[in-house]
Amino acid sequence: SLRENQLTGSIPAEFSALVNLEALYMDRNALTGSIPIDIGKMNKLKEVSIYKNILSGTIPPMAGLNNLQLLYLEENYLSGSIPDDISGLRKLTDLRLRSNARISGTIPSTLGLGLSNLKSLYLDRMNLSGSIPSELGKLTNLEDLQLYDNSLEGAIPYELKFLTNLKRLYLDTNYLQGVIPDGLSKLVNLHSL
Repeated sequence: SLRENQLTGSIPAEFSALVNLEALYMDRNALTGSIPIDIGKMNKLKEVSIYKNILSGTIPPMAGLNNLQLLYLEENYLSGSIPDDISGLRKLTDLRLRSNARISGTIPSTLGLGLSNLKSLYLDRMNLSGSIPSELGKLTNLEDLQLYDNSLEGAIPYELKFLTNLKRLYLDTNYLQGVIPDGLSKLVNLHSL
């Protein structure tokens, strides 16, 4: 682990040669530059935690990370959109992209189709627009859904009623309209709304 130091400079591109690496912890430093483009070749990775740095650029291709369970990229300066290939990370349980205000576009509906093991989805404090995909209602293992402080609009999808394991649902500070779906009252495990 290299977390919680005062490391500067970029993440060495040569790290992609560490093909047996299962965990990459470099969070809470002052790392700059972009996430190495070849990170997707590190197919034994289970955990990537590089949050709270000064990283920029787009999220690189992740399709090869078939064992990835945790992806923490929050509190950086990443830009672009949420890549569709994240939906192919079938073992992912925790996805945190929050506090990357330069990431824009919509929430890919494919997230709800491919990430059936997901327990936490943090896409708050970004620059996301469009509607909340109804497909998120298929993430039945989800316990924590945080989409607040974006520019999301439209109705709250009634399909969220299928998230019976949900404990926290934060949709505040958006441009949502319409009625509050009755089905939310059936989320008996909800602690915070």
